[in-house]
Amino acid sequence: MSAESSNLNNIEHRAVIKYFVKKGKTPKEIFEDMVSVLQESAPSYTMVKKWARLFQLGRESCEDDPRPGRPVTIAEELQISKERVGEIIHEHMNMRKISARWVPKMLTPFDKQRRLQTRVHAMDEKRRKAAEEIQGRKVGIEAHGENFLG
Repeated sequence: MSAESSNLNNIEHRAVIKYFVKKGKTPKEIFEDMVSVLQESAPSYTMVKKWARLFQLGRESCEDDPRPGRPVTIAEELQISKERVGEIIHEHMNMRKISARWVPKMLTPFDKQRRLQTRVHAMDEKRRKAAEEIQGRKVGIEAHGENFLG
């Protein structure tokens, strides 16, 4: 068997294990048989034991079970490229990515008003602090008299 044909993926390994389990072979026999044919690309004995046990218990699927964690991406769900998803989001939905979040490029009138109010509040706060600072300096100068300036 050539090196190219001996490279199987996980699902193909599991299908072979399933076949041998149905024929009544033990995990050890399955592993030895797979190593003799697949050599370095054979699954580990631990994996052979795991899948043989699952198939003996009645499992039929060779696929991985879904796991919690990273959800399926839009591209995977729709079976389109990530580039195409990006194009749709940027060009057609008019959105851009900011700090790992998609946000609209255009602010709504409400968002604009809220942003303006936040800026006005910040400017008022800055003016108040500046006035307090000036007032504090003025009080300091008056307290020290003319000697304060030199």
